[in-house]
Amino acid sequence: PPMIVRAARFGLLFTASLNTQILASPEEGEALATIRAHVESEKVESEIAYLEMVIIKKGTEPTTYRLVTSYRINDSGGKDYMLRMIHPKGVEGVTAIAKEARDGSVEHWFYLPAIGKPRKLSAEAAGGAFLGSDFSVADLIQEIPDIHEYSMREDSVREGQRCKVVRARDRDDPGGLYAYRDIFLNAKTLKLVAVDFYDHDGQIAKQLTTQGYYSKNVRGEARRPRFLRMQDLSKGSHSYFKLLESHLDVDFADDPFDPETVAGWDELDVTAFIEQYGLVVEVGD
Repeated sequence: PPMIVRAARFGLLFTASLNTQILASPEEGEALATIRAHVESEKVESEIAYLEMVIIKKGTEPTTYRLVTSYRINDSGGKDYMLRMIHPKGVEGVTAIAKEARDGSVEHWFYLPAIGKPRKLSAEAAGGAFLGSDFSVADLIQEIPDIHEYSMREDSVREGQRCKVVRARDRDDPGGLYAYRDIFLNAKTLKLVAVDFYDHDGQIAKQLTTQGYYSKNVRGEARRPRFLRMQDLSKGSHSYFKLLESHLDVDFADDPFDPETVAGWDELDVTAFIEQYGLVVEVGD
């Protein structure tokens, strides 16, 4: 996953999206236009961010990680994502990469220093738990309108906010990780408020909530919420990401989205990569 109000652009986007949905029902057109407007509201050309991830499970002490993420829209119009663990030592260097083509298809890569080379993940593997958290690699990817079918649900109040609710189904893989998702967007800003993830028995399996858009506690510029919290209702566990620092529209001199490149980085390479974009990485902050 801009800070300036985009009301005028929202209007243009709704019109453009609806005009392209010639074969869609009015409901499908409205739902798709709403999702596209949401994605556009958070669009940036590139970003580098420093985050904390905390995993909380029953009967255990919370586990805390620190990581750096990078994102860009690539030259072909697709999107590239990179997530690299930097703390604690036991997971330092673990890296996840996702490369989304313009048609919405996604390749997932995972690098473990102990193995020594990056491995391409299947769609099933990408749906697995990320480092034992309640997030999967797939959960961390921005919404991809081109590979889903959307329908509007009744407006609802969630987290104290009036929300538009859009139901999303995977168009090409109905037997995938989730049967469908209900996406709650703030009715005025279209910022993400929550997501309910349903299993194939029609029960809510996981719930995602957000908090702290435009937080003054985030260093730099940000277009994402400060907190993302995922609950696994069957396990009684939850995990959250806290955004510590973010820099937008950076020009990546290196290629942090190439699996072979990041596999060859040593600690000094990672430090140089982080520092050249102005991130202040302090494990204890």
